[in-house]
Amino acid sequence: MRICDKVNRGMFWVPLTLASAAGPASAERVYCEMVPPCAGAVCAAEAVPLRFEIDHNQFAPPVDAKEPPRNKVTLVALGDQQFRAEPIVMEDGTLGFWAHVAGVDHLMTMRPDGLGTYATTGDMLFLTGRCEVTG
Repeated sequence: MRICDKVNRGMFWVPLTLASAAGPASAERVYCEMVPPCAGAVCAAEAVPLRFEIDHNQFAPPVDAKEPPRNKVTLVALGDQQFRAEPIVMEDGTLGFWAHVAGVDHLMTMRPDGLGTYATTGDMLFLTGRCEVTG
């Protein structure tokens, strides 16, 4: 349930959405440097930055049984691309996301030790790298 208020902005009343009644913000920002797998001793591939955020309030149980299911969404930035995805939070501490964009599935997981894996269907892109959580 959202708490709403109205704020007077000159001649107009604008709705103002305040924090969710579920509790304070509890977002984790994830930053990764991802590279394709390398063959041989030397890898010259440049790292691709990957960023997303997990808002744990999206996973809170409903306040009322009649409440509709919550949409869980995160904005992913991979290099110069941006797309919306569904965040993943597992009991063992694994974080990640899943998305279906323009006919391609994207799956990213980050283990609790910081090892990240990103894969897509279609072009069969596969990246691995180190990730860190802030926030």
